Amino acid sequence: MSFDLIYNYKSIKNYNKKIDEFFNETPVVTTKLIKSNIKHDNNDFIGFIEIPKINLKGGFVHPLSVHNNINENITILKPFMLPNENNSTFVLAAHSGNSYVSYFKKLYKLDIDDIVYVYFNNKRYEYKIVKYYYENKNGEITIKDNIYTKKLVLTTCKSFDKQLIYIAHLIRVSNNK
Repeated sequence: MSFDLIYNYKSIKNYNKKIDEFFNETPVVTTKLIKSNIKHDNNDFIGFIEIPKINLKGGFVHPLSVHNNINENITILKPFMLPNENNSTFVLAAHSGNSYVSYFKKLYKLDIDDIVYVYFNNKRYEYKIVKYYYENKNGEITIKDNIYTKKLVLTTCKSFDKQLIYIAHLIRVSNNK
């Protein structure tokens, strides 16, 4: 038990340090997604998310990293589309609740027209929430949006049997910060 507490404390401290470095020092974050060059055990962030309304600042790792899972990080869900891809649907998931990895615990406070920023490959992607809905929790989500545009999908558990899903459309891309 004490090992778990020490590991969790170090994990939180390391996560928060990386977030603070990005949002306070603005380092250049560039990632080439060439599968042959990927270190599958790498826990370095390739991008960040910011939601001012709920004071969320978080990072996400490469989708093929073993650390791309909701028990450690904000997670990129399959089919692993990224914000810079043509007509991408970029899907992020995280826990809600009271755990140290409950990065989306305040997601339920978002409304239509709220803004979400994603920082990736030296660009800031600005998304506007256009809808949200609930689904039965069964391990899959249905993206209910037929608008042909780049989008961001955020998802988390709402309750034991419900999943909360937000759809946001890309409205602007600019240079990082």
